Amino acid sequence: MKPGDEQHETRADDKQYAALILQLANDELQKKGLVLDTEKPDAVFLFDTRVEDRVAYSQSPTVSVGVGFGGPGFYGGFSAPVAGGQIQSYTYQEGLLFIEMFDTNTKQLLWRGWAKGQVSDAISVENDIRKAVKHIFIRYPVKHN
Repeated sequence: MKPGDEQHETRADDKQYAALILQLANDELQKKGLVLDTEKPDAVFLFDTRVEDRVAYSQSPTVSVGVGFGGPGFYGGFSAPVAGGQIQSYTYQEGLLFIEMFDTNTKQLLWRGWAKGQVSDAISVENDIRKAVKHIFIRYPVKHN
């Protein structure tokens, strides 16, 4: 979605942490030498957040018992699984944060950064957002100070 599109709306999950995301993004951009201009900006940044339910699977190790035998010129053996190998599933939430930079004159996308990770719990969401924003702007193509 480009800036100025009439369909662009902020979703409820964006609104909850919008002020924090904006402040952190502004701080990171200022560290890179960019200046906030609300009157006639050369570029605008838009962000989008998502939290999606995911399912992951893991398999417990298989334990086998084996017997071997051999002699000069021959050998043999067999083994049989006796335990393990069960597949278990678990659900978790994956959070995604996208930040995009658009040219205000052409409305063309100039840059896109994103971060994703497992959302731990409601208490540490702000910390997760801080880490995500920092991770995104490390890859922003401006010299690091």
